[in-house]
Order: sequence, then structure tokens, then C-alpha cells
Amino acid sequence: MLAQIISLHRDGGGFNGQLRCQDDCLPIAERSLSLVHALFVLESSPDPLALLQEFTRVLKPEGVVMLIILNSWSPTRLRWAIHGISGQAAAQAENLAREAGLEVLRRHHLGPVWARDRHGRSPDPRRRRMTDGLRAVSLLVLRHREATLTPLRNGARATALRPGVSVG
Repeated sequence: MLAQIISLHRDGGGFNGQLRCQDDCLPIAERSLSLVHALFVLESSPDPLALLQEFTRVLKPEGVVMLIILNSWSPTRLRWAIHGISGQAAAQAENLAREAGLEVLRRHHLGPVWARDRHGRSPDPRRRRMTDGLRAVSLLVLRHREATLTPLRNGARATALRPGVSVG
């Protein structure tokens, strides 16, 4: 259940909405969010790595980031280029996420499927296809993993043996 939702939108080089802030300085307490859902913010960010590092800072351990980015391999990128927006390869976004301390759980390509099978039916959207990499957007599901201390089990005491005596 979501207790509180903070909604922000891009306004110039920063964010506006319930809060006003820059990408590298979100006014949210550390480890206070369970979920960050970000739509197309890496493409418009002056420093995408700093933004992902802020997401890591505000997430609780095991918190999740759902990041939707424009796919730079999509034919629709020509439409965005007219407006000065460039997509980012999902592999580049994954590398930035890892660098920011986020673990990549999965990547899905989203958007319309134009191909039809030989009977004129649309393909099953759950089935992976070779052309999936050409869809308009990619969804990255990232998790903030934090290494914690692992308690060690007390081992059995070593038995001192005299010469000529064996265990058993």
C-alpha cells in the first residue's frame, strides 16, 4: 500500500510540483521511500548519474525504482529528435544504475508491436520477439540492495588430540 505519493514534473533543469528541487538534491529524507516511479527523466536530466544516486539515497533498503526511458533503437526516435530529445540505450541506463548503487532486476521493452503473424493476428505480447528491442520505450526495474552484517555461527570447539589418538 502506498501511504504517500509525491508527484513531480520536469520544469527546466529541475523538478516542480509538490516540491521544487534540482536533480542532484531531492528534498526527501534518506531511506524514506519504498518506490520511485520515474517516467522519462534521464533523457531530460543535466546529470543522469546524480539523479540515480539521489534515488539510491532516498530509497529504503530493498526499495524499488521503476524507470521508463526512451529507447534509442526505436524508429520513433526520429519523432523525438525534432523536439531535441534523444533516447538512451537501456544498456547505458543499466550501467548508470549500477554505478549509482542500484541492482538491475529486469528490463522490458514496451510499446506497440507492428508485426502480425501469417494469419493476420497480433502476436502474444508476453512472448519475446526479435524485434522487441525496437519498441518505443524500455522499463527498467531496479532495486536498492544494501549489504548488511551477516551473523557468524559459533563453530564447534577444536578437539586436541594426543599422539596416537583418533577421533571416533
